[in-house]
Amino acid sequence: MNSEEISPTSGAPSAPAINKLEHRFTYRGWDIAVQLDGMTRDGCVSGHADLNAGAYRCRVVFASPHYDGASALQALARRARDLVDDREALAATIERRPDGGRVDGAGSNSGS
Repeated sequence: MNSEEISPTSGAPSAPAINKLEHRFTYRGWDIAVQLDGMTRDGCVSGHADLNAGAYRCRVVFASPHYDGASALQALARRARDLVDDREALAATIERRPDGGRVDGAGSNSGS
């Protein structure tokens, strides 16, 4: 996408144009950078969130209809926080399993 600002509609009152909006924050020890890349003429906003927690890095990609950049940033930030919550819940579940969460059975004590 070029650096030109794109409004969601032509000729009618429209939402503010989006051109590389970014928001950085920390959530539960994760550094998160949320960035909106642009908006198509029909109102589809694209962006991504980069999540970093030490050696673990992840990117959430986003494309969704929104009226303005603020609501799109909020939605993408919410998805990033949800990913952190889901990952931490999964890690807690695995830590509580007697076999350490292994699916191949190598960690179990069910004998042979």
